[in-house]
Amino acid sequence: MGLLIKPLIVISMNPRPRQNAFTLIEILVAMMIFSILSLMTSMAIKKFMTQYDALKKNYHEWKTLNHVIHDFNEHAEHLIMRGVKANGEHLFPVLIGQNTYVEWTTLDQRPKRIAYVCRDGQLVMRQWSVLDPLDRNHFQEKILFKGLENCRFRYLYPNHDIQGMWVPTRNRPSPNGIQMMLTFQNQQTLELWFALPPYIYEIQTQ
Repeated sequence: MGLLIKPLIVISMNPRPRQNAFTLIEILVAMMIFSILSLMTSMAIKKFMTQYDALKKNYHEWKTLNHVIHDFNEHAEHLIMRGVKANGEHLFPVLIGQNTYVEWTTLDQRPKRIAYVCRDGQLVMRQWSVLDPLDRNHFQEKILFKGLENCRFRYLYPNHDIQGMWVPTRNRPSPNGIQMMLTFQNQQTLELWFALPPYIYEIQTQ
């Protein structure tokens, strides 16, 4: 009769570590590397988003500026020889030209009086609801562009002189051209010339 022998199970209280187990130092090093890579990835994403936001902002700024230039040019091309009366029959000339302010009468379906104003780092368009207002202080304004370091206008005289103010005369109610100078926050300056319509010259030389 055979003997039934139960298997002997031996449990060691001090097991030897397996050769493929990770040590504490290896785990700490891995965690440190992971943290560094995560930080680098986070910084790269943040930099990309910052650049993307800047590009998107610049795109919208240039798109807005393009509309401003287009509208200014349209108003300049349709300048008409029409002064205005306001404030108790006071006469205002066809074009009022100053260093930070230019105003004239333009034709847009109907004659209207408009002005462009440089103020507090902004380019603003001003217009009146009627051509000959009883009170010139009643007007509407719209901010066209913000964040300018500088904004100026200059005027081309018939003798090709360029001045920061236009002085109208009986024979010369308007300049031959208007220059808009815009300096942005990155110190880049945009200088644009807007010619007046040819028939203005013909009327002036009669």
